[in-house]
Amino acid sequence: MLALLGLCALIFVAIQSALTYLVPLLADVTGVDGPGVSTYLLAYGVATTVGSAAGGRFADANAPRALLVGTSGVTLSLLIMWAFAGSAVLVLAGVLGIGLFGMGMAPSLQHRVVSLAGQGGPLAASLPASAVNAGIALGALAGGAAIDASGQVSAAVLVGAVVAAVAIAAAFATSLLRPVQVARATELSPIP
Repeated sequence: MLALLGLCALIFVAIQSALTYLVPLLADVTGVDGPGVSTYLLAYGVATTVGSAAGGRFADANAPRALLVGTSGVTLSLLIMWAFAGSAVLVLAGVLGIGLFGMGMAPSLQHRVVSLAGQGGPLAASLPASAVNAGIALGALAGGAAIDASGQVSAAVLVGAVVAAVAIAAAFATSLLRPVQVARATELSPIP
């Protein structure tokens, strides 16, 4: 369960290292400002809604696979944003991908944490939100540190892509985890 919470934090470090600095990236590198920025933010919001809705279906079908696909999709989206930061269309595609894949993972993360917690599932259900918040804070910090170190706002996106690539490995490792089978008390005691 702790490994899944770590994965949750990692993916949000990746996402937020880039998204925290999206407006400066759009203005300084992509050449989008004013009302154009609102379009990107609206597109991200719509993509997160669609991703969350679709993510529940994928979580039910195969949550570990959904996490692998999601981390890979976020990584690819961030790489596109970084490599083609000067292209308004490709940056928009990256923003849409982050919203779709990133939020599409949320139901699978929740499902895996609860299923791995066994009888502690109801309590464990509250923990992914804390991991997300830690990831958001650390992502903003990592992105800011990258910008300070390089002097380029696109460095925040590159840091996000690197962290997302690490998250792919973490998603694979967590896919091997299986819930502990808890025997019921009636199965443990013999019938007189």
